[in-house]
Parts: sequence; C-alpha cells; structure tokens
Amino acid sequence: MVTELGLIDALPGHKEDFERDMAYAAEHIIGPSEGFLGYTPYGWGVESPDRFMFLARWETIEHHKVIFWNSPALQQFVDLVGPHMDGAGSFEHYSV
Repeated sequence: MVTELGLIDALPGHKEDFERDMAYAAEHIIGPSEGFLGYTPYGWGVESPDRFMFLARWETIEHHKVIFWNSPALQQFVDLVGPHMDGAGSFEHYSV
C-alpha cells in the first residue's frame, strides 16, 4: 500500500467549495477507481491558511500514477476541483 500526501492551495474565497468538491470527488469520482483505498482530509494549514492537506491510500503507486491518471476520472476530478485550486498542488507517495 502507498499513501499519497497532498497539499493543495485553494484560491481566495474558495475554501468551502474546494473542501466540498474534494469530498465529493473522493467518494464519487476517485472512489470507484481501481486500487483506491480511501481518503482522509486533514484540513487547512496554520502558517498557510489556504493550503489543504489530505492523505489518499492506494494499493500501489501504479494504481494512482498509471491507472487513475490515464482514466476519464482524472479529467472529471480536474473539472470539478480545478476551478478552486491556486496552482497544481504538491503530491508525494509514501510506502506504509
């Protein structure tokens, strides 16, 4: 199993919409993806109050970076959450 640590900056005034759409995407867009094991939101930064932290769990890194990234679900995620994002975000994977 791998855990993805995601840090995404939300545009000013978009925090509530961003959080809502991330939760929807995790359940309805990413959730059905092969190898996806779960999503845990951790909330907003203290020093960077517009930065959102979450963890996503995948069976393997290939499930995320190959299967999911090459699926229509990736574009659905970008279409839903992208309008609230300030930049591309930062994502790293950890073996657990």
